[in-house]
Amino acid sequence: MVLGKALVVGLARNVANVFEKNFEALSSAMNVFDSVCYYVVESDSSDNTLEIFRSIKLRSPNFDFVSLGNLSDQLPNRVDRIVHCRNAYLDYFFEHRDQFDYLIVADLDGVNEGLSASALSSVWSKGVEWDGVFANQSSLYYDIWALRHDAWCPGDCWQNYRFLMGIGHSEEQALWEAVFSKMIKIPRDHNWISVRSAFGGLGIYKAASFPNEYYSCYDDTGVEVCEHVNLHLSPGFQNKKLFINPALINGGLNGHSEKALLRSRIKRRLQNAEKTLRHFRDRLGIGLKFGQLKRRIKK
Repeated sequence: MVLGKALVVGLARNVANVFEKNFEALSSAMNVFDSVCYYVVESDSSDNTLEIFRSIKLRSPNFDFVSLGNLSDQLPNRVDRIVHCRNAYLDYFFEHRDQFDYLIVADLDGVNEGLSASALSSVWSKGVEWDGVFANQSSLYYDIWALRHDAWCPGDCWQNYRFLMGIGHSEEQALWEAVFSKMIKIPRDHNWISVRSAFGGLGIYKAASFPNEYYSCYDDTGVEVCEHVNLHLSPGFQNKKLFINPALINGGLNGHSEKALLRSRIKRRLQNAEKTLRHFRDRLGIGLKFGQLKRRIKK
């Protein structure tokens, strides 16, 4: 058990069908703490999400939520709404910071269904000094937009994608080079990976060292970027120690990484087919190109 108190925060929209299962998985994993409180920010739901939340709050006094109503009219951009809601849970955290040792930011859409108490405990098992620790997945690490690592993903993947499209790459080529090729498998026994930013559906921060910074989704030039990146690259985080913990597995394949895995398999099969074709060509043409072979046959 980790001696300490944790505040788990997250966002919700139309999660009525999945939330209770996700909440049970999170609650089970969070047993490593002395105590845990949950604070969820909801907006724009058209199902019975709020009814589910009210029911959970009645039977779980450590669970609370706030509904920000319909934000779509005033904030039509989805990322703007996400930032607005994330900053609402930061307001709650800053107001109650002294009550908690850890702030845990968790996606509530199923990404964390594979989280276990043992995986969570691994955060404290290595004796690493850290300010923020982020999750890994058992298959491919998927959250490339939130990632900043000097060798792995030094810049914004979608800006890279738009650049590649602009110089004539096909959409498939650009997606692979900018995004899906960076979705790699990280062995769970690998050393912690120092990053400038990450998320992966789960972030654990030490409450005392979390700076008074907020999320935003635009860079200095007005270009849209990931809200986690802007938070982690803000002045208050400049000297913070942020890591991906490969043993902190919160799930496996999801909607993002499945696309990368499918493309990887297709790419690999095409490469194998091309290799076989080259081998066949070389045997027939004794190293000649197809055009040369065709001309030889015509003679």
